[in-house]
Amino acid sequence: MVHIHDISIDGGGQSFSGSPTDAGLIQAFNTFHLIIDDCYINASAIHGIYLNATGGKVRNNLIGSAASTGIFSIDAATGGMTIENNDVVDSGNNGILIWRSSIAGDNSQVFRNTIGNTGAASGGTGQYGNAINVFRANFVIIESNSIYGSTFSAIRLNSSSFCQVLNNNSYGSGENAIWVECPGAGSNGYAGGVIASNIIDTTGGGIFVANTTDGGHRVVVSNNQVSNVVVQTVITGYQSIGRAMQGEGDVLFVGNQIDGAADWGITLIPFQIGTTKTIGQAESNMIKNCAGGIGFVKDNAGTGIFIGGNTIYKYTTTTKYAAIVACSYNGSTGAVSKLAGATDLGNATSSGFSNVKLLLNYSFN
Repeated sequence: MVHIHDISIDGGGQSFSGSPTDAGLIQAFNTFHLIIDDCYINASAIHGIYLNATGGKVRNNLIGSAASTGIFSIDAATGGMTIENNDVVDSGNNGILIWRSSIAGDNSQVFRNTIGNTGAASGGTGQYGNAINVFRANFVIIESNSIYGSTFSAIRLNSSSFCQVLNNNSYGSGENAIWVECPGAGSNGYAGGVIASNIIDTTGGGIFVANTTDGGHRVVVSNNQVSNVVVQTVITGYQSIGRAMQGEGDVLFVGNQIDGAADWGITLIPFQIGTTKTIGQAESNMIKNCAGGIGFVKDNAGTGIFIGGNTIYKYTTTTKYAAIVACSYNGSTGAVSKLAGATDLGNATSSGFSNVKLLLNYSFN
């Protein structure tokens, strides 16, 4: 066991010798049980803490102004890393990274950290600017973190299966506060996950579960609160959509509260995965003060949609929006728009479509 305790390091932004691509003011390689606690780590030219093939605990530290990442764990050793009760502020690119070189179980836990003002100095459209980013790492738990001021997302899971995102608070994300995705062909997708009991306020987007076309599916989104979702400039030339929730394959939205979105409250856009049918389901959600209530895309082959027991209040009726309605989806822009001539099903019990099942919903203004 190695224990690093109660030290202060200020890198002053000075370059690391040898021009490494990854390095930290504290770094460890192939260490089975490492504990780093009660340290002050500031102004690293790359990462604050960099851990490679290492397991253990990083706790009760203050990591400030890392040019790239506050805490970076890659290929964690058996049992994973526990990262808890740290303050990670003013990171240049990402706050906490849990990565693997290839998809595998990781078992890391990210608990009760405060992560603020995460930048995206290296640009991109989501590779950077995330408070917590999990990449190719399965069985990770992200719980009870307090996150504010993320240039892109508070929490972003990329090609990572069986992860849980629970009881986190997010304020002031530029793009979607919580992303579950597998962008790009060959990324091997994701299967399984739970996003529950998170509170999101003042954001460019709420909770998105996306990229079924690349294999991602099977996520429960339950008992979350999302409010004040706006269209805003994330970085120059890139705007958020202003949508509260979206699911693209075997996604169950249940028991969520949404209050205030510039676009839709919930969109259901299931896609068939190979020969496997997928389902989009929205049940017992409360949607208030959104441009549209629930928009569903029914025309993708091999899909089913279920919508029941939702309440929708203060929505608009336009060429694009309604309470509950069949829609088109533009994969390039992300736009979801009411089909021309489509009937608003906000208070209907039958959709008129063979693959769309309605139970009683209640919509009113």
